[in-house]
Amino acid sequence: MSEVGHGSLVDPRDRTGYELDLVVLGDPPVGHGAHPLLAIGEAKWGEWLGTGHVARLERARELLRARPGLDADGTRLVLASGTGFTAELHSAAEARPELVLVDLTRLYGGE
Repeated sequence: MSEVGHGSLVDPRDRTGYELDLVVLGDPPVGHGAHPLLAIGEAKWGEWLGTGHVARLERARELLRARPGLDADGTRLVLASGTGFTAELHSAAEARPELVLVDLTRLYGGE
């Protein structure tokens, strides 16, 4: 069964915490297999999001990839902002299909 939720991680290397506003797990394959980690994300209302936010999600994905029972190979990185995204982040998202940017127009109007 697919699950959507949120969570937090601790990075033992950097002694840093990561809050994930979105965690999406897919159905496990038939038989015994790892749950696909479909997406992780961060949402901010009054903050411009940039490539630093992507770096944090990439590190969180790396930590989750190391956990047994999760398959993070196809994980999308979702950033949602009520304010917007830097030009640098827009360029990065155009070049990287696993980066998903959700602004208010997309949130309320769809694609």
